[in-house]
Amino acid sequence: IATDVAAQFAGATLIEADPQFTSVNFANPINGSMPDPRPAAGSPALDPANAATPSGPGVDAGADFLGAFSGTNWLQGWTVWQIQ
Repeated sequence: IATDVAAQFAGATLIEADPQFTSVNFANPINGSMPDPRPAAGSPALDPANAATPSGPGVDAGADFLGAFSGTNWLQGWTVWQIQ
């Protein structure tokens, strides 16, 4: 299935703001502790007004959150962050 990428992003709005992650260590990202990239309370990523609802094949228009994380940190159980 071909997708017109330019059409998908037409009219997109770029927001340059701190996403206010719950717990992400950018100074030492591989420090052995599990990051929590979910938006913290007050994050602009929690405001649906900051993003247009995309359309097209493969888009979950029923999602009630922006980005890859809702209230659950799905990294737990899928990734290992302990230093081996």
